Amino acid sequence: MGFVLAGLKLRLHILGAPLWVPVDWMLKSKARTTNTMAAVVGAVAIYFQFTDGLHGLLTDGIGTGSVVYGSLRAAVGMLRRHRAIELSDASETAGRADH
Repeated sequence: MGFVLAGLKLRLHILGAPLWVPVDWMLKSKARTTNTMAAVVGAVAIYFQFTDGLHGLLTDGIGTGSVVYGSLRAAVGMLRRHRAIELSDASETAGRADH
């Protein structure tokens, strides 16, 4: 039974690997990560603006947006550590652009 479960786990790992490609692409760049997080928090703000108006946005939306941003920031850090993704230094990136 252990070999069957190990085989199933291996197959699921192999089938799920292509799903991580866009996530890894987004996590490899600070700008892409920041833009994605801004889009999600912006969507929350737009939702509160349309459903509750300006008052709802200013009272409930700010707290919810902060929680969403904090959760995304923690998730990005955890995923970068889990997927072993390190951001390059700005000095290294600038040096490559000159060549």
